[in-house]
Amino acid sequence: MSPLPLLRKPEWEQRDASRRAAAVTRLNHPDLLARLPDIARSDVDAKVRGAAVRRLDDLALLRDRMRNDSDGEVRRAARQRYLQRLLEVSVAPAERERVLQVEDDADVLAAVAERAPEPALRRLALERLVRPGLEAERCVKDPDPALRQWLLERISDVAVLERIAERVRKTDKLLTRLARERAQQLKLASGDPVAINARALAICEELDNLRRTVASDASSRQEALAKEWNGLRGKVDEAMDRRVAGYFATLEQALASPPPAAPMVSEVIDTPAEPVMESVRESDTALKVLLDELQARASRLDARALADLEKRWQTRVRQIAPLLADEALLEQDFHAMTQSLHHGFKERARQRDEIRAALPDKIAALEAAVAAGHVTQAQNLQRELDRDRSDLGEPFANALARRFGAAVSEVERLTRWQHWSGNKARTRLIGELEGLAGSGLHPDALAERLKELQTHWRQLDEAEARAADTPEHPLAARFHAAARRVMAPTRAYFEKRHAIRGERSEETEGFIQQAHATLEQTRTVRDLLGLRRQVIDHLRLADE
Repeated sequence: MSPLPLLRKPEWEQRDASRRAAAVTRLNHPDLLARLPDIARSDVDAKVRGAAVRRLDDLALLRDRMRNDSDGEVRRAARQRYLQRLLEVSVAPAERERVLQVEDDADVLAAVAERAPEPALRRLALERLVRPGLEAERCVKDPDPALRQWLLERISDVAVLERIAERVRKTDKLLTRLARERAQQLKLASGDPVAINARALAICEELDNLRRTVASDASSRQEALAKEWNGLRGKVDEAMDRRVAGYFATLEQALASPPPAAPMVSEVIDTPAEPVMESVRESDTALKVLLDELQARASRLDARALADLEKRWQTRVRQIAPLLADEALLEQDFHAMTQSLHHGFKERARQRDEIRAALPDKIAALEAAVAAGHVTQAQNLQRELDRDRSDLGEPFANALARRFGAAVSEVERLTRWQHWSGNKARTRLIGELEGLAGSGLHPDALAERLKELQTHWRQLDEAEARAADTPEHPLAARFHAAARRVMAPTRAYFEKRHAIRGERSEETEGFIQQAHATLEQTRTVRDLLGLRRQVIDHLRLADE
């Protein structure tokens, strides 16, 4: 047997880097597998190190390589393998949790928060990550209900909570309710007057329900409402304070009233029956509460919420019918407000229909402007379509959305090109302006040329649709400084000319007054011809 195979170096130790990389990629020799960490750290060739990190299982080593390797491709390969191992179910959860507890890479944590199979790992990643947008997204999309509720408790933006409640309205009733309750709590804590008034009206309605039903827990519920109201009463006006106090007093009176006495049996006396007077009930306070709620929420109601409020109103009206005179007036006010709101909904729906009908033509005009390279027109159309989308409150239809997205991408490309081209033109204008220094041109010629360059500069700003209130272009300071340097040597000339023209202006004014006096006194042709020569001489001096 030849001893040469025993003396030959293994493939992963060959001098040729390509052979080492191929061996590290395909071989499964135990010695090679044991040496993979050393190869990933210390091999001189980046391709070999990259092949090694793609086969590593050690999360800590992968984390080190994706940060500290000198080659960008190796770092990317290590990051890809690191994420793959973090998301693999075959890796022990305890090991992945240990690594995540010290991980500070936001992109890695975001990937784990979105794609890890275990809720505990997703929660751990979210705990270490500060991305409000991702928290809101996972609160809606995460498959684990407990994790969604935990995320909801971390969100303190009222607008985000309201969007979450609307998005999960049909899929997660519990989360919808919790999101709305938390948004209401945050509004109350921040002193939002609309929220506080709405809560005050809700307390009134609940107190009235307790008065009518006199449930077994009415006293404890009254104490809880009183405690809540004590924290809110300082933030409402005097009229609302009196209203709520009246509901509390009415409930206390109802709870303090003794129970009705048992009927007593007495001898039947044959006497004529007295006429029975029909009892007259008190005016119902629930209708007033509902009307106040409608008035408080009118600006924020949508069609669905208004329909729910109308349903509650009709239910209450059926319960207490027939209505008293003051209740009928309340009903008239309620119906007048609801009809006005429905009219507003119809008007907004009509406006949205008009916007939808005009969308195809506007997008076609945007595409035509892009094709023609009219950047300013395309930008104006894009802004108009963005406003239309905002007014609609919904995304465009799929086909229109694809066309609009493609056109916007082209507008952005043209804008970048125009910005680059404009910067080149501005640099050229600055070069021309700086070249005027020491050119020997007459001061008037310098001033005229400066005006031309300033006009070109303004045209560039107008072509890029730079508004008057936007900050100046970064190159503008350099342009203005060059203009000051060029015109500095001419300052004495223009100041002297201004002074001379001032003196001549006074002389001319005196001559004009003298000429008027001469015309009034002179009648001969000879005198008039002499005056004519004097006028010509003064005009000649004015041109110098």
